[in-house]
Amino acid sequence: SESGGSTGARTRVGQDLDHLAMQAAHFMLGFDAHGVLDSPHAIWRGVLPDGSGINNVLRAGRFGRVPVKWFSPRRPRDPKPPLRFRLATYGTVVIGRAVGVALPWPESVPIDQGIVVARWAVDTVRRHGSCLVSTAVSRALRVSVAARVAGLDLTGATFVIAGEPPTPAKVAGIRASGARCFTTYGFAEGGRVAFGCAN
Repeated sequence: SESGGSTGARTRVGQDLDHLAMQAAHFMLGFDAHGVLDSPHAIWRGVLPDGSGINNVLRAGRFGRVPVKWFSPRRPRDPKPPLRFRLATYGTVVIGRAVGVALPWPESVPIDQGIVVARWAVDTVRRHGSCLVSTAVSRALRVSVAARVAGLDLTGATFVIAGEPPTPAKVAGIRASGARCFTTYGFAEGGRVAFGCAN
């Protein structure tokens, strides 16, 4: 995969399945501490070379909580990733399904369409009582703002947010929709470093 390039040029980053498996235990404990371990889970994260999507899918699959939806922020008119990355993304999903793990197919939901994720969250909370959405801080805010504009209440939804600083204003905007949120901190080269405290 590639790093996000937040401090300079993007760099190639190797991913290690053993490392993802080890991190899965941390995610399971973090989700349990925040009371969302059994909540239906969606991600709004990219496809390779952005490793955040596939890494979240594989980690969650490791502890039996495969996301039911994988929203990708790519727009249909965006340039397609190189063939090797497309094959790696779709090949991973196909292999997972072949061995009996229902990995989700990435579904294009551009950044300006946060209402799609908001509607999924509202519907899932109505049917299951809660939901979890893993995404970047600004995307969680976009979902929350879209929900408020549409008159939707996100009470029962929780965002696990990362990828950028969760400023007080962004967190307040997310919470104004009725949703909760907690942070994770990490970087492409090392994976997740810490979870926001459940207290």
